[in-house]
Amino acid sequence: IGLKVPEVTPDEDVIAEDEDVIGEDEGTVDEDITVADEDIVVEDEGTVVNDGDIIIEEQGLVEIKDGTANNEYTIVEESKEAPTGDESSLSSVVDATPKVESAASNVTTSIADGDAGEEEAMETIAADVTADVVDSIPTTSVPATSGVVDATSKLESAVSNVTNSTVDMNADEEEAVETIAANVIPTATVPAKTTTATPPPPLDTITSFYVMADAPYTDNERYNLMPRHIEELDDHVEFLVHLGDLSWAKVDKCREGAYDEASTIMKKSRIPTFILPGDNDINDCNSMTHGEEMWTKYFASFDKQYDHSLNVTRWGKLNESFSFIHKEVLYLGLNIIGGRPASNSEKSFRHSQHLERIRTIMNDQLDDFKVVVLLGHAEPTAFHSDFFGGDSGFISIMEEMGKPTIHFHGDWHAYYEREAEYGFDNYMRISLDGESSAP
Repeated sequence: IGLKVPEVTPDEDVIAEDEDVIGEDEGTVDEDITVADEDIVVEDEGTVVNDGDIIIEEQGLVEIKDGTANNEYTIVEESKEAPTGDESSLSSVVDATPKVESAASNVTTSIADGDAGEEEAMETIAADVTADVVDSIPTTSVPATSGVVDATSKLESAVSNVTNSTVDMNADEEEAVETIAANVIPTATVPAKTTTATPPPPLDTITSFYVMADAPYTDNERYNLMPRHIEELDDHVEFLVHLGDLSWAKVDKCREGAYDEASTIMKKSRIPTFILPGDNDINDCNSMTHGEEMWTKYFASFDKQYDHSLNVTRWGKLNESFSFIHKEVLYLGLNIIGGRPASNSEKSFRHSQHLERIRTIMNDQLDDFKVVVLLGHAEPTAFHSDFFGGDSGFISIMEEMGKPTIHFHGDWHAYYEREAEYGFDNYMRISLDGESSAP
């Protein structure tokens, strides 16, 4: 900051003292001016040079740029990232502090001889510094008490400090300082630039769970990757859901050993694990009956081997599907398999039964949950339009419920996200990459 001011005679020395905010400022025309801020730990040093310029250096916060004549000055501020919502209110004080100090320093050194030109300069200083202080208050979500309160108190102290130091001022100088006080403080205290942070949800409403799909497909996945992924699961996560396709029917030919090997891997999970069927488990086998028998033998009600507190409801004859409400979230694990159906009549019946059960949950337990999580294997295609679409389909039921819905599925072996499909704004669909990827 560079500021040119008129010379000061020995009997017009200005001494400002404010130990709480600015520290102790002492200066005469032929002595160095030192500003020490004991509380904020910012040290400003300045020297009066022969041409009357005052250069104030704020270490680590503000670059220096010399001013020109007629009391003009420039503040060059380094780019600093705005504080995020989880930072303390101290971040706002750091931004506000250098500008408050600059306001006090500029005003203090400008009031030695307040003619009309200098009064105008002081008002310009007040307006510019005020704008800088207000702009320094972060617009990101921070606690509402940060920034404004600290900036306001320091500005008030700064102006008060200057006012108390002007015992030898004439009437015009006093009026100029009063103008600064009137302009700076009310503007800086406007809280419109702050936003109240949205508090994080209580811990007892947060659930962490794993989702995986389409693995193991190869011997490398079966004997190396999958066992390692299961071994590395975090024990603090509440449950794991495998969305289906635990072998590759084209290569494994739905041999029993493939089901057995996949089951052995999944049993090593230390957290409650649910398994849903995929097309390679049942639908893509040469015999759908054989696939159903193998899946039932090795994966049905897989979670029952764990001692967990989830209140799981199995869906009668469709007991491969399940639901439970946990921490105000409804989880729907459904037998929705990809590919061309082996039996259109079986598929249509299964989909209609699922919709009927979901409708019952909506009628009986709507107030017990706030979010819906749908878990199933298939990427939605025309083969699933009777489940997702139509006036009585899943999307229509979700819209009627008015609950945000997240849908996880496998099948496509590629990760992507889709939002607001089927015209439902509160619906997100997430496809998992599967195969060699960890849950």
